[in-house]
Amino acid sequence: MVNVNGIRKERVDCLLKRACDYYGVDISELTTTQKGRSNSNSVWKWKRYLILILYDNTDLDFTEIQSVLGYKSRPILSIHYNKLKEELSNEFYGSDKIKRNYKTLLTNIGL
Repeated sequence: MVNVNGIRKERVDCLLKRACDYYGVDISELTTTQKGRSNSNSVWKWKRYLILILYDNTDLDFTEIQSVLGYKSRPILSIHYNKLKEELSNEFYGSDKIKRNYKTLLTNIGL
């Protein structure tokens, strides 16, 4: 895990643990880099939500989130973040399914 101190580390660990409990996966599935598509497609999608949650609800930057979630490159985090923000928007191109999934996750992790 990224070197974060005190409250920051507790907050990040708490959010990740709650997300893992909600998804029914081990934290290692969300925090490690998998080569190719050995991770299930669902885990990849869940990690996208966690980028948004960690960026918007902690003071971590993309480099720290990259380390926490096990991504190999920081730019992909920015791409996922922007794409998910677009899908969650109230514009006509926003995805209702994405919005429902995200709201359910936020509720279940206590945000």
